[in-house]
Amino acid sequence: MRSAVRRLRKAVWILSCRPEKRGGKPVGKTPLTEPEMYALLAKNLSYLRKSQGGLSQKTVARILHLPPKTIMNYENCRATPLAYAVLKLADYYGCSVEDLLTKNLTERK
Repeated sequence: MRSAVRRLRKAVWILSCRPEKRGGKPVGKTPLTEPEMYALLAKNLSYLRKSQGGLSQKTVARILHLPPKTIMNYENCRATPLAYAVLKLADYYGCSVEDLLTKNLTERK
């Protein structure tokens, strides 16, 4: 339970950093700005979904108890995910919230 709370707090912190308040500076220790982070998240979500047997967005949404349009919007950078959604997605795909938001998972082997 404590580790889940810690991961959720970290996700909330990462997602709550607004570039306009930071003057467009990178988030935390990463060299990424917020828009770059969300673009990377979208790319990672699409890659992870397709790499797990080519699941549809609707199937992933059903498994995670999220509306299907939500997954579609996350993968197309049309919506900013809430912290709990990022935590759910990271748990489902078996990666950390930080990896999901800051690393290009398409390059991992």
